[in-house]
Amino acid sequence: MPSAPGDIASFVDPASGWFKELVINANVRSAETLIRMEEELRRHQLILRELDASSPHRMRNLGPAIARSLKRDYSHRNGEDDEWVRRFDDFLRFLLLLSALERFKLLKTEALMYMYWYWFCMVLGRPIAKEYVRKNFPTLYSYMRSNRRRIEKDLIALESPEGKPYSKAEVRAT
Repeated sequence: MPSAPGDIASFVDPASGWFKELVINANVRSAETLIRMEEELRRHQLILRELDASSPHRMRNLGPAIARSLKRDYSHRNGEDDEWVRRFDDFLRFLLLLSALERFKLLKTEALMYMYWYWFCMVLGRPIAKEYVRKNFPTLYSYMRSNRRRIEKDLIALESPEGKPYSKAEVRAT
């Protein structure tokens, strides 16, 4: 705390114990948030397998379920489709929560990118998933679009759903 009322220099002095404690507390809060989020991520293992570029299950069940949901094709939907879409919705709400924590400075951007950026890339890199997010999660879609350059750069380094590297044209088309 400042040594005297109005003593701004001591208030913002990085060497002051108060400032160091503030930074340490912010780092601890960010770490605690990441630990809680990692526990939450475990609930989404089935969706993660469907989205993961290296998974043999890649979009096998989720892709067709999302496609039928987007078409509003209720005649060909079944309980299994509804369950896949519900799980995907839950996972998208998780990503939305992460984006809100980062936006409101409760989670550091670097921590979000280090821990979860891959999953943002996997959603945006799947055209059918991206379209679903655009139509049903406009706030999350806006967040992803505002970070598009970072996502595009990372997607180019990853494999496409067909198992080959994304081209710049494919990434820009997303």
